[in-house]
Amino acid sequence: MIKGRFLIEGINEIGPALEIRREVLEKELGLTRTQNEDGLDTLAVHGIVFDGQQPVASGRMIYLSGRYLMDRVCVLSDHRRQYKGDFLVRMMCDRAFNSGASEVWLALPCELLGLAKNIGFEDSGEKQEFGEKTLHLMRLPKDKFVSKCGHSCCH
Repeated sequence: MIKGRFLIEGINEIGPALEIRREVLEKELGLTRTQNEDGLDTLAVHGIVFDGQQPVASGRMIYLSGRYLMDRVCVLSDHRRQYKGDFLVRMMCDRAFNSGASEVWLALPCELLGLAKNIGFEDSGEKQEFGEKTLHLMRLPKDKFVSKCGHSCCH
């Protein structure tokens, strides 16, 4: 069974979210620990997706420079293309909008733009460097958010 949970450092142990990020961002993409763990984790809400008892996807949401920004979205390689990233992003958007956000920003590499567009995100034209990757900043106004994915395997 797939389930999601939110973690906040100081209240919960965010270790499972950090382990997923280390596996994907450091081992797969070659980022350094300093690039991955930028000091903002204590200010963020971390979303984590479990497949049974196993943590398989994570991301964080942080209010930064007047924006609700979701970044560090990672899915373990054996669990990709199973809509777990989609579930994670929708879960985190829902949390932000229920907390009063009027829009959510998402930083993703170009190969994941389809995921963001499927949820309703639009490319803002802004980009940021993250290691050797260029991330696109996608914007989702609350009125464009589609909370249910519509995939036959998702409920």
